[in-house]
Amino acid sequence: MEIVELREKSDRELKKLLAQNHEKLRDLNFRIANKQVKNTNSKRVIKRILAKILTALKEREKESTKG
Repeated sequence: MEIVELREKSDRELKKLLAQNHEKLRDLNFRIANKQVKNTNSKRVIKRILAKILTALKEREKESTKG
């Protein structure tokens, strides 16, 4: 998911995506701890998506405070 796509989404959609990806990361961490997943690269991908979503939300927050 690209940052450009995220900037086009509404705050509600971004927060929903954020919650979904937090859930995915939590489940993945649980499966990794139980040795059910051998490829842990997907953890890094999910973390990057979370960072992009948070960046988009912070950018909007800064824009709204500027005026």
